[in-house]
Amino acid sequence: EDIRVDNLYGIKVQITEVLYNLLDNAYEAIEAKYEGLKEEEKANYKGKIKIIVNGQIRGVIIEIRDNGIGIKGEDKLKIFAPFFTTKSSYKPLSKIKSGTGIGMYVAKRLIEESHKGRIWFESEYNKGTTFYIELPKKRVRKSK
Repeated sequence: EDIRVDNLYGIKVQITEVLYNLLDNAYEAIEAKYEGLKEEEKANYKGKIKIIVNGQIRGVIIEIRDNGIGIKGEDKLKIFAPFFTTKSSYKPLSKIKSGTGIGMYVAKRLIEESHKGRIWFESEYNKGTTFYIELPKKRVRKSK
């Protein structure tokens, strides 16, 4: 059941950091896919990032979808591990920057520990990735 979202509760700087990291990764996944295409395929490829915010009974779910390179099967279990990155440290003539592998680890900690939420993803290599962030409703303190 979808519920209208009036407000999103959380620590603004932390939620912003997580969303920025996911959007930056989505953009880089689109660039990586584009670079791997044959010249004749590049004209037809349109990179897309879609953000969906749905209110749920328990809270809010934010989806960030891209049609980029996706995540290889062998990398899926490592995505939230500290210092794991799929970005090469050296790519000549490439705009894709190297990563430290700390971004998704920090994102998971901020969502799960600071906000008592969940973060997970679905991905198909060479098709794209969707990250989900579930944030619980604001807790209301009961008066004594």
